[in-house]
Parts: sequence; C-alpha cells; structure tokens
Amino acid sequence: MLDIQTLEPTFFIAVPRILSRIYDKINQGVKAGGPEKEAAFKGAYDMRLAALERGEDTPMLNKKVFNRMGMALGGRVKWILTGSAPLGTAIHEFLRVCVCPVIMVGYGLTETTAGATITHYNDMKLGHVESPMASNEVKLVSIPEMNYLTTDECPRGELCVRGTNVFGSYLKNPEKAKEGIDEDGWFRTGDVGRWNPYGTLSIIDRQKSIFKLSQCEYLAAENLEAIYGKCDHIAQVFVTGDSFHAYPVAVLVPDAEMIVAWAKENNISGDAKSIAEIPELMAMLASEVLDMHKECKLKGFEKLEGSIVEPEAFSIDKELLTPTFKLKRVNATTKYKDQITELYDTIENRK
Repeated sequence: MLDIQTLEPTFFIAVPRILSRIYDKINQGVKAGGPEKEAAFKGAYDMRLAALERGEDTPMLNKKVFNRMGMALGGRVKWILTGSAPLGTAIHEFLRVCVCPVIMVGYGLTETTAGATITHYNDMKLGHVESPMASNEVKLVSIPEMNYLTTDECPRGELCVRGTNVFGSYLKNPEKAKEGIDEDGWFRTGDVGRWNPYGTLSIIDRQKSIFKLSQCEYLAAENLEAIYGKCDHIAQVFVTGDSFHAYPVAVLVPDAEMIVAWAKENNISGDAKSIAEIPELMAMLASEVLDMHKECKLKGFEKLEGSIVEPEAFSIDKELLTPTFKLKRVNATTKYKDQITELYDTIENRK
C-alpha cells in the first residue's frame, strides 16, 4: 500500500482481494471514529451515492470527506479495473463512493487472452460483467444436471467464448485444447453465466468447483467461499465436502489485523498466530459464519457444520493460490486432507 501511495497512479489494476483489503482499512478507520462520526459518514456516503447514480457528483463533500479516503491509492486514481475473481457488490459500491467512481469489472481467462467482457465506465449497476468485447462473442449452453437452463426466465448455462482472442492450442499439449474447444470454435470456460433482464452478463457459479453431497444436493464451493469470505474477521476461505456427508466444512484464514483488534477489545494478549489458536476466536468465527448464512438466506445444506482455523494465509509460495490469487482447490484438498477427515469424524461423533 505504501508503494501505491508513493507512485500515485491514475489508472489502477487490482484483483478483488486487494480492493477488499482497501475496503477493510477504510471501514476500520470509519468505525474507529465512534458512533457520531460513523453516522456523519453514513449521511455523506448516501448523498454521494445518490448523486453518482444520477450521473452527478458532490465536490464539497469530496473535499471534506472522500478525497482523504482516496489517498489510500495515492489520491490521483481516475479509473480502477478489476477481474480474475468476483468483486462483492458491497465492496464495489463502497469503493466507488469513497475512492474512485469509475470501477470497471472484467471477465476472462488466460485462454481468452485476458478480457472477454468488461463493464462500461459509467454503468452504475452492480453484480455483472457487462457484455462481450468487440474481439469475441459469448453464448450460454444448458447444464441440465445442475438445473441451469438457457430456457430459464433469465437464461443460465455454461459460458462459451468464440473470437480472435481465444487461444488455438496449449503449449506442448495440443490434445488438451480439443477437450475445451468444439468444432465450431467455441471455448467452454467451465463458468456458469446468466443473462440479466437489462442485457448484461453475470457469472453466478463455477461448474468445475461443484460437488455432490450425500443427499444428492449440488454444492457450489466458490459461491460459498465468496459469501463466507465477507465475514469481518475472515480473510480467506476454502469450502469442501464430498458425497459421503450431507454438509460442507471449511478452512478459515482469519484476517490478522482484525483479530488482533478483536483480541485487544476482549483483553486477550498475543500475536495473530497465537490468537488464531484460542477457542474464543474459533467460537467467534463460527458465530460470524452462522450469521452470514442467515443474512444471505442460504439453504440448509450450504451451512458449514465445522471449520479448521488456519493462522497462515494461503499464498502463491505455498502453492495454494494461482498467480491471479485463485485458490488451487486440488492442492488445498491435499494439504488439509487429514485435518478435514478428523473434523468430519469429530462432527459425526457429536451427533
């Protein structure tokens, strides 16, 4: 963050995880000011949000409130572009109001030479990736076994891309390309999309991270990870399950700064690593997860019945994240296999 403030960029490209950290920092500062300042901020926030939605702005409020928050990115940012993972709508709206009104969200893969869709710079709607870029076209293909159909009121299905930006072959593995590209040149991304009523595309699921529980319900792990990852004291989440159990479990990585602050408030001493191992923290995280389950009105089989608290963050060096900060699910499953098995045994013995 200090590098960003020193360089003072005007165009900032970042994965959602970085934007989430900025959101947390600003939110923490607002809450630290006390109830009165928090209420005043909320009033200013609502006024600027309403103005931006009308295509206007609030220069006086910006000078008194929001310009200081923009200093988190050096104070000169005019455009922000993000992709590689979903950006939560609450974070998107908050940063649009407090840091930079123009935050564009792109969707794509390495196989589509990065971008395949991107939002328009002045589109104020949230939760979508707009429409295809000029270099490619997009279509959805029904996935009957997951009940995603192109005949739905809002068509849903696997997202396929075709265009000049779509790759031709994998290096030293040309046979693999034939598995993902059909005879008409459509590349099957493995992502599940939905066409919205106003013509934009939303990414709603990931076909390859779906697994079936023992009661034959399909669970979308990435969707749950995005939801439970919104908990205040959780930085990273790995949700897993199998066809031998009727519920999922998870590995939770606490947000180090947030749990240290929580510990001070509760007269608990120690660093982030030691705090992560105490029963009080595990109970607090379980309560947060349960509250998020209720708040988002998730289904019963999407409730986490248990979790493992991991003090150390998932990282590229530990081969748990890709260079774009996506979870390497196979590696995570292998790393936590024994702990997950033990967790399931504990839960079953409790019942």
